[in-house]
Amino acid sequence: MTHSIVTFISDLGTKDGSVGVVRSVVRSLAHSVVFEDLTHKITPFNITEASLCLARAVPYLQPGVVLAIVDPADSRPVIVEVGGGQSYLVGPDNGVLASAVALVGGATAAYEIKADAFVESNSSVSKARDVFAHAVARLCNGEEITDFATSIDTASLVPGLMNVAEKDEDGRISSQVLWIDTFGNIHLNVEPDQLPAGVDFACQIGELARPLKLVDSLKEVDKGDVVLMSNSHGLMKICARSASASEKLGIVEDSGIIVMPAELAGVELAKANGGEVHVELKL
Repeated sequence: MTHSIVTFISDLGTKDGSVGVVRSVVRSLAHSVVFEDLTHKITPFNITEASLCLARAVPYLQPGVVLAIVDPADSRPVIVEVGGGQSYLVGPDNGVLASAVALVGGATAAYEIKADAFVESNSSVSKARDVFAHAVARLCNGEEITDFATSIDTASLVPGLMNVAEKDEDGRISSQVLWIDTFGNIHLNVEPDQLPAGVDFACQIGELARPLKLVDSLKEVDKGDVVLMSNSHGLMKICARSASASEKLGIVEDSGIIVMPAELAGVELAKANGGEVHVELKL
């Protein structure tokens, strides 16, 4: 089966031309390929960030080939088949593909790319340009995969690791910041059904707690108010109307945040100073 769509995600950036070179190599070998660039601004070497980005996008991607080049240096290059060959995910076996593969039903086959099928030695080799680009082009051309890759056990693929939000018996949820988007919204690994209904909430950051109103829409609050609401991926996020919640709270990715009913933190929801209320915990 031939493929005409290649969705490309990487940490290569757009400054030095590496992305353009990879695209050109693929197009020189598979002339009908159309690239869809997901992003090339993944934080360098941040496999978790790339894995989450790809997982969020994969339900909406067109069938074809996904090329994910993030921190490939020390990992074997692999091809993961999904949907019985409807699509393939190509990238380093370092966990970057795992979450996306799981979301589309799991791997139906997997292969390790033979670097020597494309290059004679490992000296001066760019995995992106000289290995992944050639493998993607040959996939798109419908060539037999075993001509340039070796079949491997799908169970041997490196899994994706993501912390699960834990809820204690009192209702405190120990969560992790999965990502912070362009607008400063803080996306958590908390699912809506983990939150009790009909109560007010607070978030604990370090030794401080802050009131956190649960809303369905930012239209319900004033400019600058920091609130808790669901995102478009079935998880919860902390956000502020027309402002950056991450800047207001001093939060960075991978931070730990405890979300709890407000009464556990000894705080009550209130408005003051445009929502900039920080209340010391009653221990």
